[in-house]
Formats: sequence, structure tokens, C-alpha cells
Amino acid sequence: MCSILGYYNTPLSYKEVENYNKLLSHRGPDNSDLKEYKFRDKKLYLGHNRLSIQDLSSIANQPMENEKFVIVFNGEIYNHLEIRKELKRDFKTHSDTETLLFAFSEFGIKNTINKLNGMFAIALFDKIEQKLYLIRDRVGIKPLFWSFRGGEFVFASELKAIKDKKVDENSKIKFLSLGYVPNDKTYYRDIYKLKPAHILEFDGKNIKIKKYWDLSKNKLNISFKEAVEEVEYLLKDSIKKRLLSDVEVGSFLSGGVDSSVVTAIMSKISTKQIKTFSIGFNQKEYNEASFAKSIANYLNTNHNEYYFDIQDLI
Repeated sequence: MCSILGYYNTPLSYKEVENYNKLLSHRGPDNSDLKEYKFRDKKLYLGHNRLSIQDLSSIANQPMENEKFVIVFNGEIYNHLEIRKELKRDFKTHSDTETLLFAFSEFGIKNTINKLNGMFAIALFDKIEQKLYLIRDRVGIKPLFWSFRGGEFVFASELKAIKDKKVDENSKIKFLSLGYVPNDKTYYRDIYKLKPAHILEFDGKNIKIKKYWDLSKNKLNISFKEAVEEVEYLLKDSIKKRLLSDVEVGSFLSGGVDSSVVTAIMSKISTKQIKTFSIGFNQKEYNEASFAKSIANYLNTNHNEYYFDIQDLI
């Protein structure tokens, strides 16, 4: 899962920022690090908590940097090996983080983002141009929050790592009315979500936010049979890409159509028996674990169940 964090021009000490970074350690138990950089003659702290998926070695830890950029990154780039073929470099790791770092250097920010197939929340500090960029994936799979108050700029993967939170009453009303806080607002005053498919550029004083992608509104002129074949191809291709990992990959299985299709394709692609995981409830009216178990038995997966009750909630 991983987490990223940054504090710029903050009155907090290194140790205090480090403590905020450690609040997110549940997202990345394999390594936690915080480094200090010079940004417009002020301090910029960049933090990361790592859940190792691609390249388990310590040299793939973050923050990672080259002569131009420093990157902290949460997510996974499924086509990073294809991107590497375009980069004539000697890589020290086989992590997608290093691929991103050198792609940004060689292709530029916009061109690199256009190449990416994946989910990501990226903070990229340009040491030469002295600019900080926050980039969120196209549909907002990975979370990213930011705040700019009194000259202090902060960003994090979760709200708990941003200091001085005061409840926004308007957001509270919207949450109670709608069940969520819409647009770029959060539960707290002056703390925002970076919208999906947006880039935030910060030069130490000013913020610019731009949208870099949108869904195509053009309809495909194909038959129903062709549409079925295309959906099947895209499903198989996307699931195959997501199986690229140096650790085990499992499947959350509810027994519904979506997770059953994903699990069935995983079982067909994988050379090993896959592990599936389901949540069950002791209250029969809520429990769907039996459906998941039926699918797991049919597909011969290594199935794991956890029954959730009121004590877990408490």
C-alpha cells in the first residue's frame, strides 16, 4: 500500500515530522524513512513508508533520487518494464520507483504520466527548477491530501499525518446529507484532496492545479460480439499485469460477479494455486461468505475466511 508525506517551511522539528510519518507506518511496514532537502532556502521534509512489492531490497527504498529529481511514490506502475525499454540506462533496482524517476528525467512530467498504466500518488521534487509536484492517478485509486497555510505546505496519504486539523462545518453537513464530502474538500478546514487526474505544482509560494486526463466521449463503432471480445481481452490483460510482483498476490473474493471473474482469470493465468480471502458475518441476513466459498471450491483456491462481529467493530 505505502504512504507518502511532505512538510515544507514548517516550524516542526525533524523528529516531530518523523512522528507524523510514523503515524502512517501501517501502510508500509517494511521500511520508514524521512529525508530533508533544501527548497527555496527553506527545509522540505519528504517521508515514505514502504510495503515492498517489486524489488524487496533496501536500495529500492524511498525517498529515491537522481541528479534532477527526488521522488516519494505510493502505488504500482504495471507497464514499468515496457517503459524501461525506452530508457537507455543502467538501473540499480528493478523497482517501478526507479523507472518513474528516470522516465520523469528523460521524457518530462506530462509525457511520462501519459505513458503510465497504473495507480499512483506521486510527490516529485525538482531540485534544479526548485518546484514540487503532486500527481494523482486518473481515477483516484490512491489517496492524496494537501494543505497550504501561513506559508507552510503539507501533503500526506492520510489526513491523520497533517497537523492542526479543525472540523469544517460545511463539510460536516455535506457528509451527513450525502454520505461523503464532494469535490476537493475534506472534513477539515483548509485541507484538500488532490482530485483524480490532476497535477499540483508548487514553487514555494504559488500553487497551480491542472487536469491532465479525462474519459474519452467518443463512442466505439463496434458490434456487440466485438465488444464482448474486447472486454474479455482487457480484463485478462489488466489482471495479468497486476500479477507482476516479487511477493504473493491474492484475491478478495465476495462471491459476486466482479470478484469471481477476477479470481477465475487469476486462477487460469497463475502457475500456482492462488489464495482468496473473504469476510463473513454471523448474522445470516448480511453473510455472503457461503457464495465466496462455493466459487473458491469451484476454482480450487486456497481459501481464507474471517468472520467479523460486533467485538471487532468495538
